[in-house]
Amino acid sequence: MKRLLLIALVFGAVIAGGGLIAVWDDATTPDRTAAAFLHAERIDNSSAVDGSVIGYENLTADQQTVFERAIADDLNITEIPDDTNASVWYDGGAVRYQNKTYEVAVSET
Repeated sequence: MKRLLLIALVFGAVIAGGGLIAVWDDATTPDRTAAAFLHAERIDNSSAVDGSVIGYENLTADQQTVFERAIADDLNITEIPDDTNASVWYDGGAVRYQNKTYEVAVSET
């Protein structure tokens, strides 16, 4: 009987922990109800960046694709797909890529 109770408690804790993680992730990701765009502009002085400087290699594959599209664009801007986690860019900051620093910002319409 004690063993069954222990198994039930462990199982309940795992389920509750998973639910907490899911809720926390939703709470820390900005709620995008509009189209979001990433603007990435090369800068010479990374110490002038308000936020942190993120290494390109620390971005997910989807984030890297969006970033590459932004720096390849004539206006240095691209739309962020809804299925791409954009929270890394909402606080501002910069991305270090190929020994260059790009200041990033998100705008919504």
